[in-house]
Amino acid sequence: MSSLSLLGLVFFMLVMIGAFAVRSAAGFGAVLIAMPMLAFVLPVSTAVSVTTALTAITSVHQVSRDWRQVAWRHFAIMAFYSAIGIGLGLYFIQMLDPNARRA
Repeated sequence: MSSLSLLGLVFFMLVMIGAFAVRSAAGFGAVLIAMPMLAFVLPVSTAVSVTTALTAITSVHQVSRDWRQVAWRHFAIMAFYSAIGIGLGLYFIQMLDPNARRA
């Protein structure tokens, strides 16, 4: 992997500051802002790894700070139905024919 130039590093830092400022204001959206912009200076796999790691760290920090204010009953309901949806999605994806082609 090649290292970033000084200009690339400054661009990376500005993008991440802007992306996490949006996340601070809206509660989501850091990856939506950062990924397309970081693809200009980093390989996509590296940009995905960086944004995923930083988003996970900030999420853990936010939950550790505000865990008493989480609506756990609503969270459990959402997690339950999300798990069902993920399971169904994986089941239907496995049923697809990998050799099928578009006409």
